[in-house]
Amino acid sequence: MLLRRGWMFVVVGIVAGLAVGALLAATLPKQYAASSAVLVTPTGVNDSATLTSSRTSGTVNLDTEAAVVTSSDVAKQVQTIDAATKTLSIAKLTKPVSITVPPNTSILTITYTSDSAVLSATRANDFATAYLDRRKADAEATLKAEIDKSQLVVDTLTTQFKSISTSIGKLPAKSAQLDFARSQRSVVLGQLKQLTRDVTAFSTTAVTPGRILKTATTPSSASSPSRVLLLSGGLAGGLLLGLIAAWLRFAVRARLQHPVDVVRLLKLPVLGEVTTAKVKGTAAVAVPEVYRRIVNVLLATRSEPGVLLVTGNSTKIALSSVVANLAAALAGLGHRVLEASAGDPTGAGALASRQLSRPGLDAARGERWLLIAGIDPTHTPEVQAAGAASDMVILVVEAHSKTARSSGVIEQLDSVGAPLLGAILVPSGRWWNHRPAQPVAAPTPYGETSDGETSDGRAEQPSANGAASVREDPGSATAEGAQPGIARRP
Repeated sequence: MLLRRGWMFVVVGIVAGLAVGALLAATLPKQYAASSAVLVTPTGVNDSATLTSSRTSGTVNLDTEAAVVTSSDVAKQVQTIDAATKTLSIAKLTKPVSITVPPNTSILTITYTSDSAVLSATRANDFATAYLDRRKADAEATLKAEIDKSQLVVDTLTTQFKSISTSIGKLPAKSAQLDFARSQRSVVLGQLKQLTRDVTAFSTTAVTPGRILKTATTPSSASSPSRVLLLSGGLAGGLLLGLIAAWLRFAVRARLQHPVDVVRLLKLPVLGEVTTAKVKGTAAVAVPEVYRRIVNVLLATRSEPGVLLVTGNSTKIALSSVVANLAAALAGLGHRVLEASAGDPTGAGALASRQLSRPGLDAARGERWLLIAGIDPTHTPEVQAAGAASDMVILVVEAHSKTARSSGVIEQLDSVGAPLLGAILVPSGRWWNHRPAQPVAAPTPYGETSDGETSDGRAEQPSANGAASVREDPGSATAEGAQPGIARRP
């Protein structure tokens, strides 16, 4: 139902999303990315500080090496390779660089992104070369430190060997001192030979920092913005916004805010709309002219007195006030009126179930209008029974109420064939909470009988204007009521 009623919002959202995606793809600056691949190998220098990689089982920690590529040492090496980068700060020079490590490899993929295709390839190669140069220089520095350290020990042992050899020539033959000196010289000589071999090995060690497997080439097309990605994102975003807009519209249109909503959603003509107005800073009051217009519709539909049920999922105050005002309008035209209520056994003027049946209401028909306020129709079967036996039924609809509230009442009335005349749109329940209650008195006539008594034998209690249960606020504002809409039934 949401797509069926809100498809236009979805289509507009998709078109708008695609348009935004296309606009971004056309206006965003193009970025080019070039990558070089570097194979990282052990340098050949015994570096005990090197950790085992979490990515491979070798002795090179690729996570550490990836961080080294963007270090200040490598960046300074790049500045020595490319003189154009000397004006750039270290942070600005390394910001476009990204490092990735393919799974289960010892390869570093160095990517440089720039607005120039040529520059991106040049800088990617510069960083690859600078990384290997720096790695080689660090390994050679470590190797030189090892050679210098070993040579220092060799020099010390050589001096010690010479000193022992000199002392041996001065010691008496076959003496214990001579034997000890000769033993000590043998030990020193053995150490000296081992260190000499180590120095020779260090001096002949070849440093292997790694090599460039793939040289970055000038990219033929921009890597970003991605037209496919932007259009896909625009499509998804537009679809989401369209669905949200359709849902919001559906949620708003599902409420009965204006007379056209009642006609569109409930398929009922609107007999009148009770509006509100501010009167000297006091609470808003109902406009009585609306009720006179509604009475005109009643009399045009039925010329002789009958039974009218006024019901709806509205407050008791709202329903009784509508009934009282309709009674006053009828009395003002010279009609005799009785007021009653159904569905509220504790209220004044409440009719019993037997009185609300068709025989009971037929007995009440005569020369008077019988107006019944149907309280709480969704929970009281008496109101449904009264609708079946009434000559006309008017539905009271609160503004801003949900359609389902009134639809449920209509379904109950339709199930018994109640003659729905139309609807009256009244202010929301919050407004009625500030209004004084309009009591529905026990069946009280508007106008006297020949013997001064009501049809049930009780004396009448007319007010000064002939409308006993109608309260009018002095200075009420007036406004035009809404005209009836399209009829619900032929």
